[in-house]
Amino acid sequence: MGHQLKTRIVLLLTFLIAFSACEKADFMGMFISNESVNQRFEQSINWNTLHPFREIVVLSDNYSILSMSDSHVGGTANLDTFLNIAKTTNVSALIMVGDLTTGHAKDYAEFQQHIPNQDSLPSFLIVGNHDLYFDGWPEFYSRFGSSTYFFTISTPSATDLFICLDTGGGTLGTKQLDWLKDVLQTMRPNYRRCIVFTHNNLFRFRRTFSTNPLVEELHASALGSSIVLKSEI
Repeated sequence: MGHQLKTRIVLLLTFLIAFSACEKADFMGMFISNESVNQRFEQSINWNTLHPFREIVVLSDNYSILSMSDSHVGGTANLDTFLNIAKTTNVSALIMVGDLTTGHAKDYAEFQQHIPNQDSLPSFLIVGNHDLYFDGWPEFYSRFGSSTYFFTISTPSATDLFICLDTGGGTLGTKQLDWLKDVLQTMRPNYRRCIVFTHNNLFRFRRTFSTNPLVEELHASALGSSIVLKSEI
């Protein structure tokens, strides 16, 4: 047996022994949220009832927003680059669509210290899967509130609708999907443009490292009950 193969077998056995020695619940708890997407949605809606949606007014028909994902604080290099661009660009809002942190409480604290004051530059945040690790949702919710909401930007001639969705668990869930349908059916006609932000691609049809195809939204579409989630530019 070759030296490299022996080394690989030893490493594999070492990993398996270490894994078997761990408490299964503790290990799995690092990567699985304690709340379902429906539970997070209900908490978000409760938060929304106490905090009306934000209306941004700009003085020109042309405006810019800056969007990013996957800053993964821990380290702040990616976030600092993004915020430096924001400081030197005339943008009306920041939208950060998930994987803001690694899920640790200390990383949420670091992230919160870095983002601008809401009065100086509005920041709109939603959770990604990494934000839910290490029981991260309570940290997100206590610091930033809802992960399912909308806001508007009004220009002298029109108003645009921006919808932010929680796909941190890889799916919208039944309650959030119903909420989205209602918003698009009842509110969408009142606005010039409608842009939907999510962390995960709702239209994925192939398996990736982190997600699988044929999630709930695709099944709903196949049954004819889904609406078209199309960003209009």
